[in-house]
Amino acid sequence: MAMTNHPEKPFFDQIVALETEIAERRVDLKAVYASAKENDAIGKDGVKTLRKAVKRHMEDPDKRADREALEQDADILRHRLGVLVDLPLGAAAVMAAKEAAE
Repeated sequence: MAMTNHPEKPFFDQIVALETEIAERRVDLKAVYASAKENDAIGKDGVKTLRKAVKRHMEDPDKRADREALEQDADILRHRLGVLVDLPLGAAAVMAAKEAAE
């Protein structure tokens, strides 16, 4: 069944082209991360840090501000709880604070 006379056809073709490009870029990214992992100065742990740095760099500024505020609140709560943070009650309090912030 030919789709040439359907109004969806240009959108379909454009979406397929973009999805193909995205798949190719994923392969490229995977190769760059693999190359970084093989670099003696970076290594496996360095790649984890690199991924995190890239993710944070690409993050929407509003989402970044929300995440940083939540992390700051969680740090304050951990400080208040002291050693309790490693106990079940402290962990529950931290989880409740995170859920309340969301």
